[in-house]
Amino acid sequence: MLLLWVPIHAGASVSDQVIMPPDEMEFRIKHLSPEMRAEIRTLTYILTPQELTELLTLNLDYKQRLWIKRYWQQKDPVYTTAENEIQEEHRRRVEFAFGNFFNRKRGKIDQRGEVYIRYGPPAFRQVIDAETRKKRVSSRGEFWVYVRPEMNVLFDDAHSDGHYTYYLRKGGSGSAMRMDRTSDPIDATTAA
Repeated sequence: MLLLWVPIHAGASVSDQVIMPPDEMEFRIKHLSPEMRAEIRTLTYILTPQELTELLTLNLDYKQRLWIKRYWQQKDPVYTTAENEIQEEHRRRVEFAFGNFFNRKRGKIDQRGEVYIRYGPPAFRQVIDAETRKKRVSSRGEFWVYVRPEMNVLFDDAHSDGHYTYYLRKGGSGSAMRMDRTSDPIDATTAA
């Protein structure tokens, strides 16, 4: 696979950058120091593909650390306090997701954890038990409701192996869609 990379230079925007293919991203993450790998893995849930490409094309650990520091500084909603409330909220969400949605078989969090990291705790959460009826088996799952952003998320454990996948409904429109990393990133309105 041919990988094109357009470096960011003065006057260029992140949107001008070619997005790195997922397999190249995974390769680069795999070859980072253990500490940087762990930190970037938690950021992959909230960074846009352009931001992740920009971060991973930096070839030195200290440059990546500087990029992450600037990223969090830009997200800080209250510059006059020592604490960065958005960064602390992200850490709390990551800790909760890894403590509650970690799939030991796969060695990572499932999609419930991804949604939790991106959007925080839902306003309403219902666990749905698996059922067996005449000629029909329904899998276990969960149903989460968010007020802001307005969306409902249905998680399905189709194979009863703890691997939950999500189906998203936004804005009450009733049309199902896939969640992407470019909409509704963590910000001051979702950090509670």
